[in-house]
Amino acid sequence: MLRQVDRRAAVLRLSRSAYLQALAEHDVAQSEGAGSDPDVKETLVRIDQLFAQYGSGDAARAMRDTG
Repeated sequence: MLRQVDRRAAVLRLSRSAYLQALAEHDVAQSEGAGSDPDVKETLVRIDQLFAQYGSGDAARAMRDTG
C-alpha cells in the first residue's frame, strides 16, 4: 500500500505527507454529509416535523397527508 501511495504522490508531484494530507482533507469534507446542503437540511427538518406530528408509525401516510 505504501508503494502505491508513493507512486500516486509522485505522479501528482507531492510528498507522501502532502498527498496523505490531501486525502485526509477530502475524507473530512465528504464526512460532512448531505445535511450540509441547505435544501437537504430543510427537507430533513420537514421530515422530523412530520414524525413529531404523526409519530413513527406510518411514514407513508404522513407523507401522503402532507403532500
